[in-house]
Amino acid sequence: MAQTWEELRALLMKEFCPRHELRALEREFDDLKQDSGEHRAYTDRYEELSLLCPAMVTPLDKAIEKYIDGLPDPVQDIVTGSNPTTVRQAIELSATLTESQIRKGKLFRKGDPKPSDKTTQEKPKDKQTESSKKSKKRKASQNFAVFTQNDQVAPNQLAQPRARKNYIGTAPLCNKCNRHHVNQTPCHKCTHCGRLGHLVNTCRHVIQNQNAANHAVVHAQFPPGSCYNCGDLTHYRNNCPRLVNTNPALGRVFNINEANTNDNAAVKN
Repeated sequence: MAQTWEELRALLMKEFCPRHELRALEREFDDLKQDSGEHRAYTDRYEELSLLCPAMVTPLDKAIEKYIDGLPDPVQDIVTGSNPTTVRQAIELSATLTESQIRKGKLFRKGDPKPSDKTTQEKPKDKQTESSKKSKKRKASQNFAVFTQNDQVAPNQLAQPRARKNYIGTAPLCNKCNRHHVNQTPCHKCTHCGRLGHLVNTCRHVIQNQNAANHAVVHAQFPPGSCYNCGDLTHYRNNCPRLVNTNPALGRVFNINEANTNDNAAVKN
């Protein structure tokens, strides 16, 4: 009972607050900063560390400077310019300024939506879908451009042939046609186009050339609106004079087409 409060407090600190724990609290006090709009949490922790580390907030001017140093930059400048005389004045002014910065969207508390989240929530769905469609089209065009660049063949460069599959049969390889077939059978080389793999009787180039030639001859001999037999523009093929013969037994001229028509009618009857 004869001890003073200061002596009793020193004994309690020595017993329950070892020096290594005090050093850890001092390092935490040095790094203490307000996390955006969390003003209440910063002030509560500042007051707790001030009681545990009194040497860091003594005298009063040092305590005020220490509190102001942990405030955010926009709040810190205004509080410093006001020259508070007590820590309580600095706390009240910083609380008012923090609330103002939160309303303006410059500071935010934990759990509150950030300004970027608000803009995405307020964005209409139509605009979101349009932007997504544009991004998909842009990606598709980029992929198509890469595809065409890789697969495009230069004008002066020959196209590379496709890779052939490995032969799994038993026939030997022919040195003439470079194909696998039995020795007694001839090489499958077309005598018309000179290509391997087929014969002249199955050559497609012959059919194509014949069709093209026939088409050209027909168009050259028989222009549109003319007789398909003689090419005369004054009549059609069913009245062509070249198809008319004279029957001496009957003594008259008849058309071959008419004769064929009469014969067919007689057969039906």
